[in-house]
Amino acid sequence: MRPLKKVETKRLFEAAARDYPPKVELAFLLQSLEDPLNVGSMFRIADACGAVEIIFTAPTPTPPHEEIDRTARGHERRIAWRSIARIDEAAAELKAEGYHLVALETAQGATCYLEYDYPQKVCLVLGNESKGVYPQTLSLCDGAVYIPMYGKGPSMNVHVAGALVAYVEATQKGRLPRMVPPKRIADGTFMEIDAATRRNLELTESLSGETGGSLLAVIDRSVTGAGARLLVSHLVQPLTSPHLINERLDMVQHFRDADRPRDDVRALLAHCPDIERALSRLTLGRGGPRDLAAVRDGIACSKQLCQRMESAEVAGGTPDGIAAALGDLGPHHELVKHLERALTNELPILARDGGFIAIKYSPELDELIALRDESRRLI
Repeated sequence: MRPLKKVETKRLFEAAARDYPPKVELAFLLQSLEDPLNVGSMFRIADACGAVEIIFTAPTPTPPHEEIDRTARGHERRIAWRSIARIDEAAAELKAEGYHLVALETAQGATCYLEYDYPQKVCLVLGNESKGVYPQTLSLCDGAVYIPMYGKGPSMNVHVAGALVAYVEATQKGRLPRMVPPKRIADGTFMEIDAATRRNLELTESLSGETGGSLLAVIDRSVTGAGARLLVSHLVQPLTSPHLINERLDMVQHFRDADRPRDDVRALLAHCPDIERALSRLTLGRGGPRDLAAVRDGIACSKQLCQRMESAEVAGGTPDGIAAALGDLGPHHELVKHLERALTNELPILARDGGFIAIKYSPELDELIALRDESRRLI
């Protein structure tokens, strides 16, 4: 792996803009910001998120301004902006243009930014660095969102918070995967390894930047993509708790001692598709019929896996960690049956290619297909 050259980076972002265009029309309303460095940063964020414009209310500094120009680095010339003296006038003007005003503030009735139902045209309202969004401004907004804080501080820099919410708004509107608020990991849960030490230890890459010759290349015997990703996570974040370490070692020992169950489980997993990746693509609207089939086949595989583990007789029983993992798989018989009825045997890669819905699954669809294919005879 190596950093991309400038021309390669440009091509990457051009392709991403075509494949993953912004899902909403986004603008920013900056209410009474004081630090010109924050204003300059907002121009760069607005450009990165594909925002259409920035609206300032007094006394927020505006270009041309030495510190804004230095921080914005030319982005202030790419993003449209306007200055409106009074916040009530700005709100009225934006609403007349069809914008839905959403304040980023810990206000009564505010929704976590991950769970808010963002409309098609959004103006994110950011407040003063120390006082936040003023009560008068909140009363003019259509909604409010907040960012959960898990450290000791109650807030973050205004332009950082704006970037976080704006990116979710612009790229994932209506296609958010299932997300739960982040959980804070207690200090000392994992051994902290800095980047230089990790590189010198060659945990996942050799000093030449390749996987070959690393610790991962020596010990990786995984048969699934999810297993390989989990192994990397365990290598770069070693546990420090003796109890958790022993619990993990118990699971390893269980399969080390049970040759037949281990071989059977590996054989099943080798045919199990990558459900995690398939679900991510489907949830974000970038999946295809084969991703649906991957979910179907993966769930069916998990059922066989549970049955095999339940029938295995291993001295000492099943470790708690493995029992918990099997319990999390859960029964999904109805979903598997539903997908079996819905999908054909031969599936195209892309949904737009059609022909992936099974006959008799939807009478309405069958009728439309018949009209398309037999229109001449029917006429």
